[in-house]
Amino acid sequence: AEPARDRDAFGRFLDNLKEIPEIIELAEKIGAERFTYFNFIPTGRGKKLYDKDLSPEEREELLSYLLDRITKGSKVTILTTAPQLARLAIECQRKGKEIAMSMAHMQTIKVSKKAVSLADFIGGCGAGRLYCSLSPNGDVHPCVFLPINVGNLKNRNFKEIWLTSPVFKLFRDRSKLKGVCAICDFRDICGGCRARANAYNSDILSSDPGCILTTKRETRNS
Repeated sequence: AEPARDRDAFGRFLDNLKEIPEIIELAEKIGAERFTYFNFIPTGRGKKLYDKDLSPEEREELLSYLLDRITKGSKVTILTTAPQLARLAIECQRKGKEIAMSMAHMQTIKVSKKAVSLADFIGGCGAGRLYCSLSPNGDVHPCVFLPINVGNLKNRNFKEIWLTSPVFKLFRDRSKLKGVCAICDFRDICGGCRARANAYNSDILSSDPGCILTTKRETRNS
């Protein structure tokens, strides 16, 4: 049998923000296969911890650091649930840099400029598009951070739920997005975090309040 490989997953929130470089170095040191950094979403048992969430500026700085580390190479595979990583990579590509980018949710690879257009189809938030979440009681949710019940496996088969869920269909059609995400140049490669939009705005199609582009546009319009 193959030896077990460590796969370290960490939620990113204010209390451990400055520790991320050391955590990645530790993951490399112990021979972990991958390091996964999750967006902190104030939902579930953390639904009252809004003050622990990163600001859009802090999130942008962290993602820029991680993108640079991914591109330069790391002994551990670095993955993310933050859809904005694809947008950051595209911006770097436009500046002529050959860089790793998030072509699909939870996947980072180095690509040429010719392959960037693929991100329009597979990039960004994967909730209800590339994956979903299953609860022990059979309930199906768009993702682990988005507690919206779209069906139960005790009553319907998974294929039927996956193909016909009205919520999943909304997430697969980004022309349905609202606010800044609806008019963003990076709508199709990012789409914003639908779980964060729901947690802050109680609207799964609204702007992602954790994105710096949302903050900038809303500031200009205020």
